[in-house]
Amino acid sequence: MNIHRNTLKSMVDVGDVYPYPFYEQVRSRGPLIWDDSFNGWLVTSYELCRDIEIKENLYRHPYADATADLVEIKGGRTVTILTGDAHARMHRFLLSLFMPRTIEQYRQVHLAPIISGLLDRFADNGRVELTRAFSDQVPPRVILSLLGMPWDDEEFVRTVLALHDDVMAWVGMQNRGSALTEKARQASRTINEMLLPYIRQRRIEAADDLISRVWKDAPSSGAEIDDPYGAISRDHRQRGLDQAFGIGARNQHIRTDLQL
Repeated sequence: MNIHRNTLKSMVDVGDVYPYPFYEQVRSRGPLIWDDSFNGWLVTSYELCRDIEIKENLYRHPYADATADLVEIKGGRTVTILTGDAHARMHRFLLSLFMPRTIEQYRQVHLAPIISGLLDRFADNGRVELTRAFSDQVPPRVILSLLGMPWDDEEFVRTVLALHDDVMAWVGMQNRGSALTEKARQASRTINEMLLPYIRQRRIEAADDLISRVWKDAPSSGAEIDDPYGAISRDHRQRGLDQAFGIGARNQHIRTDLQL
């Protein structure tokens, strides 16, 4: 049995370690805790988190003053950067892309083939390390499939993940450093070049993917979308890849617990 003792004192200590004892400690102290090392507030209650997320008149949006570099590297004026009414319209439009009936269609067309394909790779091996061989592989491939991109092309997937790492390294350093900025800018431009042919193709030949839905539904949605609709696609790609790494980290903690 593995017992995790809490030796963490701040959110800055959480990276690459089992964080949940620290989270419980913070929750036990109250819904709003100041973290000196983190130089920020830790919000632990759903009610307060919801207030912070929706009341832009009281709480400053972290990207409210987005620089030109940030807008370019993040893929345009995505929902993460927009504020006020523009953000609300974009948010409503994005929600419309994930209604229950649509999600069931995505599940059948995109998720099921990927899961089957990954399982087939190791079904006859007798044993497998599920985090690397399965859990880490599903989210980024689902996002690529939803965007109509080749999820089963290993070199393509590796390239996209490497470019995503370059962008996230810059974000993680709070957008500082000329070398990191230039590397992230080049990665972002390469991602755009990879994505643009699929955006253009779906304009003339629709399929069961998000880009086709954007071309079809966005003009009547009122959402402000950068030409040529790349901002939405980039935003979904970014969020999907972030989610992939988050799921992988959580599964790693769970797997370690089970082994020990």
